[in-house]
Amino acid sequence: MINIIFLFFLLFLAHSFIGLEKIIYANEILSLGGLLILLKNNNNYLILKQDSTIFLVLLFLFYTFFYSIYSFFFLKDGTNYEFLRTLPITYSIPSFFLGIEFYKSYFLNNKFFYSDKHSIPFSIIILFFGPKISTLSLIPLLFNKHKHFYLIIIFISFLATLNSALFVKLIFIFVLFYFFILKLRITYLFLNLYFLIFLIFIFFISLGYFALYEINNFYNYGYSFFRDYYAIESNITLRIFLWIETIKNSMGIDPFFGIGFGTKIFDPNNNIYDFILVTNPNDPHLPYTLGLHNSYLFILVRFGLIGFLLFLLFNLSLINKFFKFKLYRYPKNSAFFISFSIFSIAAFSNVILESPLYSSTYWIIAGLFYQSLKKSEK
Repeated sequence: MINIIFLFFLLFLAHSFIGLEKIIYANEILSLGGLLILLKNNNNYLILKQDSTIFLVLLFLFYTFFYSIYSFFFLKDGTNYEFLRTLPITYSIPSFFLGIEFYKSYFLNNKFFYSDKHSIPFSIIILFFGPKISTLSLIPLLFNKHKHFYLIIIFISFLATLNSALFVKLIFIFVLFYFFILKLRITYLFLNLYFLIFLIFIFFISLGYFALYEINNFYNYGYSFFRDYYAIESNITLRIFLWIETIKNSMGIDPFFGIGFGTKIFDPNNNIYDFILVTNPNDPHLPYTLGLHNSYLFILVRFGLIGFLLFLLFNLSLINKFFKFKLYRYPKNSAFFISFSIFSIAAFSNVILESPLYSSTYWIIAGLFYQSLKKSEK
């Protein structure tokens, strides 16, 4: 059975080409597979003292699951359909355990693409699927046995040139940067968890400064100003102001628990959101189904500071293991780290965890990364 699910997962990674999710609900199938694995091995996974990462995954799952039930009875102000459209971020979490099983079955003994004779042609085929997030994340998995990252850089650079999105360029820069600091062995400073947290802090400070600097233009001139003035990256600018308004309006409701499931992400009667409504004026479900194009902010708004903290601790637990025990010395760990980082970077400006197109894939990659680190620790 695991062989069929793994093949199905590989096809799902190419969903941008064949539209598998919209045809047969691929994300839901993978999520169900992960749930069955979790239930089958509950004696192992439910031992809370076993591992901090497993504990945080389960805690985040239970928190969002019970909160969804509470939301259905006490918070939901839309239809059942609009409620269900906000649930992928919860029911996809068990896919994490599917990633663990994939590693044991296909990556533990290098059963997945033994040599370049298989991985290079497959990567070339991926180029024709399109430079999407899922295809970007698959590239490092194909070359998980290489000591160096030349081939990963080459193929990701091709994908970066095919896609005009800024996040794809950032992913290429990240991979290139990671390769060189490993090559030059400048690990004390750059491969340091606290330094990375500092860089993230600087990024958000810069983002906030940019938003505050331009906010008057947004309110005075509206969407047309940014569409004309920022001809290439107007979407990014608009998203920033959507994030600001969402935080300002939603966090005031309940900063600790958020707005829950099945609730409006924005008020369609507020004129400030006209620039959103013009993108899809005939969709009555848009206030509920709109993706913020920032999964971290989505978690903060929907689940509050408590849910956001749980998710942040889960990510930090993986990254901390990777750096603290110098597990980047193993090529396979670095390959999984790059795949996981691709989704983590993309989640800053894309609909990832809340979307059925990418949510289960994120958790599967996270499960692969976790199991690879766990194997190296031994």
